Amino acid sequence: MAAGPMAREAIVPALLHELDERFPSLLVEVAEEDSNAIVEGVLHGRSDIGLLVSPPAHEDMDSKLLRRDRPIAVVHPTHPLATSASVTVSRLAKHILILWPRKSDKGSHDLVLGMFHDHRPASTRIAPLSSGAFWDALLAGGFAIVAASAPVSGDLVGLPIDDAKPEFSMSMIWSRQTPPALLAGLIDAADSAIAANKWLP
Repeated sequence: MAAGPMAREAIVPALLHELDERFPSLLVEVAEEDSNAIVEGVLHGRSDIGLLVSPPAHEDMDSKLLRRDRPIAVVHPTHPLATSASVTVSRLAKHILILWPRKSDKGSHDLVLGMFHDHRPASTRIAPLSSGAFWDALLAGGFAIVAASAPVSGDLVGLPIDDAKPEFSMSMIWSRQTPPALLAGLIDAADSAIAANKWLP
């Protein structure tokens, strides 16, 4: 199983719990990869399934939507917006948008950029979310957009975005040509995780 950074935190623990219930002797290896590597790995047999945000359409790939999450803004406690109960896209756009490299999570990257189509940020910095450059940009007054389900460090502040329209849609993908041997069980486990955690309406 390969998972992107957001899907790994938001989906994997609950999905593994459901798989353990059904297949107690099954050993599941989870690799965190960027979105391009996940798709390629699934299509070429390196991974049985992939978990990622907004997977691309592909004739040799099937997918199942697992959860949707509203976006939130993440800022450092010293940020001018940190004491706000919530923010709007236009208020955020007055500050520095910190965005992870597109190759690491294409779906999330494009979703966040799309949010600011009508309100261009003051500037944009590209930095992996777990890097020192990301932290430096936060200290410089930047903000990042993540899924509401993403764990936010106690050192940071998560802010609801009142007018955010898009959602982070996280899906499970697999190859149509070489589907996993336990596909029916995986789908059943996914359905149980969705229902138990109210991931979808």
